[in-house]
Amino acid sequence: MRETKDSGVDWIGEVPVNWEIVPIKADVSIGHGSDPTTPGDIPVWGSGGEPFKTCGEHKNGPAVLLGRKGTLDCPQLVTGLYWNVDTAFDAKITSKKLSLKFFYYAATCVDIKPYMTNTAKPSMTQFDWDNSRIPRPPLAEQRRIISYLDERCAAIDEDVAKRRDVIGKLKEYKKSLIAHAVTKGLDPNTEMKDSGVDWIGEVPANWRLTKIGQVYDLRNTKVSDCDYEPLSVTMQGIVPQLDSAAKTDAHDDRKLVMEGDFVINSRSDRRGSCGIARQDGSVSLINTVLIPREHMEPRFYDWLFHTTLFADEFYKNGHGIVDDLWTTKWAEMKGITIVEPPFETQITVANYLDERCAAIDEAIARQEQLIEKLGEYRKSVIHHAVTGKIDCMAVSYTHLTLPTT
Repeated sequence: MRETKDSGVDWIGEVPVNWEIVPIKADVSIGHGSDPTTPGDIPVWGSGGEPFKTCGEHKNGPAVLLGRKGTLDCPQLVTGLYWNVDTAFDAKITSKKLSLKFFYYAATCVDIKPYMTNTAKPSMTQFDWDNSRIPRPPLAEQRRIISYLDERCAAIDEDVAKRRDVIGKLKEYKKSLIAHAVTKGLDPNTEMKDSGVDWIGEVPANWRLTKIGQVYDLRNTKVSDCDYEPLSVTMQGIVPQLDSAAKTDAHDDRKLVMEGDFVINSRSDRRGSCGIARQDGSVSLINTVLIPREHMEPRFYDWLFHTTLFADEFYKNGHGIVDDLWTTKWAEMKGITIVEPPFETQITVANYLDERCAAIDEAIARQEQLIEKLGEYRKSVIHHAVTGKIDCMAVSYTHLTLPTT
């Protein structure tokens, strides 16, 4: 058991007696990120986390990129060329007492809670980073900690990558399952016919074709969000207005939505944002609100309208001034050809997709929860190592045990 002392820093706690606690500026020079001078974004990948949005002055590493606002918890280690970005500071070692990679690992543990507010993303200045205090073990111990963390984190990252791959495959399977069910049905032995519509292809012989305007009517009533709760139209459906949604003072400039209506965002940059309203409310004017007619199963068409096949066709019928920002209005939407299976088939397909997709979503959620646990475990491993809670000079780490539940 090593002798320890109080570091005087809450997030660090007790450290070995031969470790120093120093402000970052004692060994590190932190530079300002520059304003963009080069068009486009060039991703800079570090040893973990997501890349910063990057553009600005081209510089040569090695360095650690430190977040200025919103990215404080994901420092990036860069070894070659990088961009001195306007959304980050770049940090370089100025003394022989601190390893850059040890600093990178320590920077991921710096307590950012004092810089968080209820109304804004966490934000730190250059002064804040300069004066944040970190542990500084002897160099030999820094090297051992780095070796330990490199191996531990590589194993965790590999596991996370595998689980992200599983999630990707599950999502692709779900997309293909939906597309097949709503255009080909569930019976693999049924007789098929050519629909004559490119995006639909072959359909069961007893299915008809129709137009959206023959299945839905338009609701185009303006209301105030003071009278009807504001709703957001998302890829996950119609939900109470998100905090991130753009808001205006034009409270009366909204569209009425009634429970059971189908709402779809008409703009191509909101691709796939649609769903059945579960409550009365109001939405912004860029959305199209539809009233389902009788003798149709709304859930079947909800699944159909969430397919990539339909999204492509929907926006192909739109108009705009740039390729990636088109609007498809009701005048165009109502003429789009869609399938019309027998009513009983619509219900059967909808029930099937409700059950199967719920199971897939549950499997995805389990993988995402485990990835979150692995992320927390990774942070814990780093924190314990860079604060001396484990003796990396003595520990054996050949066999790694990762969380599995």
